[in-house]
Amino acid sequence: MRDYITLGSSPVNEDCAQVGSEDYYLKSRAELVELTRMMETIHPQPGNGAFYAVKAFQHDFGTYRELCAIFDDDDPEQAEWAYQAEELVPEDWDEEAKRNIQDWRGQG
Repeated sequence: MRDYITLGSSPVNEDCAQVGSEDYYLKSRAELVELTRMMETIHPQPGNGAFYAVKAFQHDFGTYRELCAIFDDDDPEQAEWAYQAEELVPEDWDEEAKRNIQDWRGQG
């Protein structure tokens, strides 16, 4: 059956866009694009049906989004890939992500 593991909206040591804040959608989109790029570099999608996707979740302050590893829990290879992805989420933005996010904010 299709399942997912949430990987977050940014690396664990980084601040992220806050749901309900001004321009949340655009800021979170930039962060999720960069997190997806980093995960693809660190732990590429396997091509066996498992993949990364952004998923929306409801919260008291509005809808927030996170990167998820989507997989079939009946397939051991897909499940292993997803659980490995969870372990490999970076702690910090890489230099490319910092530049791209900074450029989006108009500070670059």
